[in-house]
Amino acid sequence: MSTKRIGVIGHFGGKEVFTDGQTVKTKEVNSQIEKKYNIETIKFDTYKKNSHNPFKLIFGVNRVLRKSDYVFLIVSQKGYKLINIILYILNKFYKKTLFDMVIGGSRYKIYDESNFQKKAASKYKMIFVETSHMKEEYNNRGLNNVTIFPNFKNIEKQEYYEPQNSNLKVCTFTRITKAKGIEDAIEAVKKANEKLGKNLIELDLYGRPDEDYKETFESIKKELPSYIQYKGLIEPNKSSEVLKEYDLMLFLTFWRSEGFPGTIVDAFFSGIPVIATDWNYNFSILKENYTGFKVKVNAIDEVVNLLIYYSDEKNRKKLLEMRKNCLKEADNYISENVMEKLYEQID
Repeated sequence: MSTKRIGVIGHFGGKEVFTDGQTVKTKEVNSQIEKKYNIETIKFDTYKKNSHNPFKLIFGVNRVLRKSDYVFLIVSQKGYKLINIILYILNKFYKKTLFDMVIGGSRYKIYDESNFQKKAASKYKMIFVETSHMKEEYNNRGLNNVTIFPNFKNIEKQEYYEPQNSNLKVCTFTRITKAKGIEDAIEAVKKANEKLGKNLIELDLYGRPDEDYKETFESIKKELPSYIQYKGLIEPNKSSEVLKEYDLMLFLTFWRSEGFPGTIVDAFFSGIPVIATDWNYNFSILKENYTGFKVKVNAIDEVVNLLIYYSDEKNRKKLLEMRKNCLKEADNYISENVMEKLYEQID
């Protein structure tokens, strides 16, 4: 067992099951660290019961700093503003080695609003961002303690697989909320089937509804036709096994803080092409007509045209080629390969 004392501050989700990118990444990074060093990390869970109470938050961060030599912060923009400052102030006393693993694609804008936030960020040994474009944004703001650490998945990469679907089977695999394009996906499939005059396209929705969207989604579910179904959650380590059965994934996001979407990595490991919006960093990760199809935000008709074209089985040869490409891309996001950058900083 290693003598390294490593702390992780992030959203573990308490005893609930969460499949959002922040929670999955926190758990996967933590699991890889524990496995590598044969230790149990010192954790502070920013789950709402802890983070909504300022005294619990300060006490929890202080406990991790006191017991650790290396501390990883893995939080979304919402939690970052406060915890970044708490870490900065407390670490003036503890002088521990801090790392920031960025969640989301627009956190750097905080530094335009607050020099104090930027000063606190400059004290991390390393800030891990998910794409080269994000790194540029940090560098442009005078932060040079930044390196690229792409999203990754600790899931099974599937073998090449040809679905035997007569109907075109498509899915979404993301948080269930309007800004993630859920309503656009539903509308596009409905409209495509209406234009075809028969139900040749099926849509399955996977994911956890956001708290503030649950009531809306319950109303939507009641109106769904039989060819659109909500399938609930998939265990994160089983995603590729389930998703490989689909012909296409729809990722029609316009969520303002979209960073490096883990759902695209799931698609790669599953071997399924993605119809995705040209939004934030989607096509820094996807390659147009190689692993994905690019559509404009809220451009329902563009999605409809693609769905109608590939609903004809004679046109699906292109999708089979793209499946092979997705599986090749998956090699860039295997956990052991990506985590080496992090281990280098510790060792």
